[in-house]
Amino acid sequence: MIQIKKIHELLKEETILPNVKDESRQIKVKQWKVWPGNIRFCCKGSCSTGPDIHMLLFTFFLFNIPMLVFICLIAWNLIPFWSYYVFVISILFWFFVNLFLFLTAFVNPGIVKRSPLPEVIQKKEYENKTLIYPESTKNIKIQDENFRLFYCSSCNIYRPPRTSHCRQCDQCVEKFDHHCPWVGSDVGLRNYRYFILFVFLITLAEYFVIVFSIILLILETRKKFSNYDGINAFNQALKHFPQTLIIAFIGIISGWQTTHLSIYHMSLISQNLTTHEYLKSTYAGRENPFSSGCCGNWKQVFCSKSFKPNFSFSSFVTYNELESYHTEISKAKSKCPIKRTKEIIKIYKEVMNKKTNLELFKDKIEMQKNSKDGLILNDFNNQNDNENNDNINNNLNLDLDNNDNNNDNNDNLDLDLDDNDNQFQNQNLNENENENLNRNENENEITYENQQIN
Repeated sequence: MIQIKKIHELLKEETILPNVKDESRQIKVKQWKVWPGNIRFCCKGSCSTGPDIHMLLFTFFLFNIPMLVFICLIAWNLIPFWSYYVFVISILFWFFVNLFLFLTAFVNPGIVKRSPLPEVIQKKEYENKTLIYPESTKNIKIQDENFRLFYCSSCNIYRPPRTSHCRQCDQCVEKFDHHCPWVGSDVGLRNYRYFILFVFLITLAEYFVIVFSIILLILETRKKFSNYDGINAFNQALKHFPQTLIIAFIGIISGWQTTHLSIYHMSLISQNLTTHEYLKSTYAGRENPFSSGCCGNWKQVFCSKSFKPNFSFSSFVTYNELESYHTEISKAKSKCPIKRTKEIIKIYKEVMNKKTNLELFKDKIEMQKNSKDGLILNDFNNQNDNENNDNINNNLNLDLDNNDNNNDNNDNLDLDLDDNDNQFQNQNLNENENENLNRNENENEITYENQQIN
């Protein structure tokens, strides 16, 4: 037996979602203001109901008018005979039938959140967009049971097991049973219990009204027996309480229909089937994997904890979700109410204008940043060029200085060579002088010797 909890948990996983790139940025617009489904909201998205609100009002008055007549004109007159028991019980029936009627109508039946459109690919540099839809089916395994999930092109999800798309409300609903025209809303995972209690209680209330309307007529007839005989006593009682026969007749007609409906749903609960599955013979020829026995199935409906909705209509939408909703209402077969359609178009234009202005502002800032970076880069290049020029000039000056130094060095070399030549000449002169002196000395010696000889 597969637990409903396992199916409900699929909605929090990525197994039912196609390959979608969603923007995490949220818009300060609530889901209920732009929801493209054909449902109506009240209490700022806390309550939702189907499109057939007039049928809900019709059912409300169809029950309340006869019931209030019974309480005021029949149950009140039974107080002398039955004390306040009938009066109090009839008020309790009236209260709880209305309670479960409105709970069935206004509680979220298990609406599955729509996914944004699948990934959009832009061709080249144009604005032409091609939607790439995923495969139509997807196979998964839950507790050794294989299931085939079908892709819903309206909600852009793979529908979990027992989930179906309601054409009247244009939304996917968990454990979808049927769209009830008398309540004007879908019956699904989260409000099926209230629907069954409403059907059972209204059936019991109708039989209660029939029985005690006839009892009042009988008691009044017996009271008239003291003054009238037989049929005359009955006629007098009927004249005194004509509403008893009218209320009993209405109760018989409506009670026959609700009795049949009660027996039918008792059979479905025992097998753990939904109306949708029964009509389509989903489990024909094989065992229902969700059944846990007759007692277990009844316990699952009336004693299990109520499931929380998989998302809140009071949450904010993202850019991609808003774009997806806008695409949905643009379709020819869109069932979104006209007032909300206009609101979606208006919000979409405002948001897209803001987004465009924001992108333009970002582009402008980026351009300014790039231009500033360009100016800084130009200044840096000019500075580098100036530095290079200065370096070149300095190098040229250094080369000139080096040349001057080389020339000076050459001059010094020339001077050194001249000095060396002078020194060499001086040496030669000194040598000549020495030779001359030697010659003179020799001559002097010779002359001296000659003198002595003489």
